[in-house]
Amino acid sequence: LVKNLDDILSNNSQYRNDIAAFGIVADADKKNPEDVVAEYYSDLCKYFPNFPNQPGFVDINIPRTGIYVLPDNISHGVLDTLLCECGKVAYPEYMERAKSYLADFSEQEQKSLKWKPFDR
Repeated sequence: LVKNLDDILSNNSQYRNDIAAFGIVADADKKNPEDVVAEYYSDLCKYFPNFPNQPGFVDINIPRTGIYVLPDNISHGVLDTLLCECGKVAYPEYMERAKSYLADFSEQEQKSLKWKPFDR
């Protein structure tokens, strides 16, 4: 992202003045959301001095900048984590059936399928 941003702003200096807002939506994965923000902050504050250094914050200066770390700016997880939480509320019976289906996969099967940490 930063390399692409470097190239775009270096080759199109007018973009730096024309940007009204810049935001990031990132997955926490197994990291703390604060650590995810810290990585983006260190790379992006040279372009956006007011870029937030905390998850879930939007700076209202021009350009507006913000970062949201899925699933909720507090927990480990990804977009799917948030979607599953929504599913528990909207479709509890289907979520139970899906959980039961996934429970039938042995650890060996999961390894052979090469599931990543949040694939389940």
